[in-house]
Amino acid sequence: MKMLLRLIRTDLRVALGISVMKYRFTKERNKLWEPILTLLGAVIGIGSMLVLFSIFAISSFYIFKKSGQSVEAILAVSFLASQFFLLFFGVFHILSSFYFSKDMDFLISLPVKPYQIMGSKFITIIVNEYIMSIPMVLPAVVVYGIGMGEGIIYWLKALISILLVPVIPLAISSLIVIVLMRFVNIKKTKDVIVVVASFLSLAIGMGVNFYVQRMINGGMDEYLDMSQIQNWVIESVGSRFPPSLWITYGLSKPGMEGWGYFLLFVLVSVVLFALLLWVGNRVFYKGIVSGNERSGRKRHASFETARDRYIKVSSPLTALFWKEWKLLLRTPVFMINGLAGVVVMPVMTLISILGQNQESIGKFIEVAQQPQNDIYVFLVGFGLMVLASSLNIVSSTAVSREGHSIWISKMIPVSPRMQIISKLMHGMSISMMGSLVIGAFMVAFIRISVLELLFLIFLSSLGSMTIIILDLIIDIFRPKLDWTNPHEAIKTNLNGLFGIIVSMGFMLVLTIFVSAMILLQLPQTVIFLGIFIFEAVMLIISAIVLFKPAEKRYRNIEA
Repeated sequence: MKMLLRLIRTDLRVALGISVMKYRFTKERNKLWEPILTLLGAVIGIGSMLVLFSIFAISSFYIFKKSGQSVEAILAVSFLASQFFLLFFGVFHILSSFYFSKDMDFLISLPVKPYQIMGSKFITIIVNEYIMSIPMVLPAVVVYGIGMGEGIIYWLKALISILLVPVIPLAISSLIVIVLMRFVNIKKTKDVIVVVASFLSLAIGMGVNFYVQRMINGGMDEYLDMSQIQNWVIESVGSRFPPSLWITYGLSKPGMEGWGYFLLFVLVSVVLFALLLWVGNRVFYKGIVSGNERSGRKRHASFETARDRYIKVSSPLTALFWKEWKLLLRTPVFMINGLAGVVVMPVMTLISILGQNQESIGKFIEVAQQPQNDIYVFLVGFGLMVLASSLNIVSSTAVSREGHSIWISKMIPVSPRMQIISKLMHGMSISMMGSLVIGAFMVAFIRISVLELLFLIFLSSLGSMTIIILDLIIDIFRPKLDWTNPHEAIKTNLNGLFGIIVSMGFMLVLTIFVSAMILLQLPQTVIFLGIFIFEAVMLIISAIVLFKPAEKRYRNIEA
């Protein structure tokens, strides 16, 4: 037990950056702003989530309360949403921490048992997932408790329930992963597994969103009675994921019935955690070792064959550009986080529109196709394309993703300027994917011409390039190169958050500028010319910063 607690303590210090923050506060006073800014960013991010879910909880509570119905449905929905999120998206964190982290080779060489390593990493994953799960369930628990005037017993059970919320879904995901990895060669198939699981989870999330949209907008007539809505919500939760129903009844039911559901939830959580440790103690190391197996009968290609097959001659810029793509695609954590924001945002926008009833969709398309609304349709499409770029964290982690391998980029006979340009081109190619998705939607549904689409993509590309340059500047000046697994390079790297903040600031200024021109009732040609001039000026200024101070800083980067 002492060894397990020591491993948990060490893992938490590394995962949360406690040692680094302590060192910055006590030793490196000149970098004191970094941990302070980190805490500020975390407060802003978590605070915004709390506000969003609090609005949902309060509004739902008063709707049910006003109709004279019980309000435990808000608990059921909140716990179900949190546990479904952890069940599907926690797989990536589990794979990254259990099998892909760089410290595993060191840990398995220590005189510790497999269940101790797995237990410490599982607890660390749970603590990390609290960042998402607590903001999703805490508002509903607080609103219900205060609104219903619950006593101290409710708050104690609620505290334990919130802490145990991630255990069941993450334990289920972990059991599936470790059993699967026992029979799969990790080195050969890990990328395929993570990519398939990632896109499957995204598809499920989009499908659920589409289904809910259709149900709310087209099929809620049968649920106009509030009691029917309440019963439907609770029954749906119970049939899809019973643990969420156990928590709901454990907190809302009085007497022994409530205690029965609560103890059932706690017992199942403990049993699943114990089962995970038991199974992991028997197959965890075997799964890791099997990934290092090699076939002894494999024929080696000759030098000439290998040269013709694997070596291709291209210009330095082209080679660096494709190197960026390969670095992104060969690491699933990088790929999913890099492409999700750019591609998923336009697709989710499309789903939210298609989720409306047919009459609403028809009216929307009819209004959008009217000539007097061309300027507004164009500006909305322009804004969505630039917004897709602002959600692209590829550029704000372009240097950080190289990690300790940055020395390779420092050693190759290619100038820092050309390496920066290749990263800029890579970011632009990804942003262009989002623009093409939005453009295809506008051509298919609003019937804009191909010439108008090309002009729209050109104009939005200027704004996208400015945002990408700003993101690159951020990552060049403060890269996060010291990470043990790819998950840390993205999730614990504040450069992505800083990039989004800077991008939103740029978009805010651009929006104010465009709105002012519209309020002045300037001609469309003048508005487009004004947007072009504004973006060109911002692009030139940001490029000067990138290729002067940033290039000099790039030369001095050390892992």
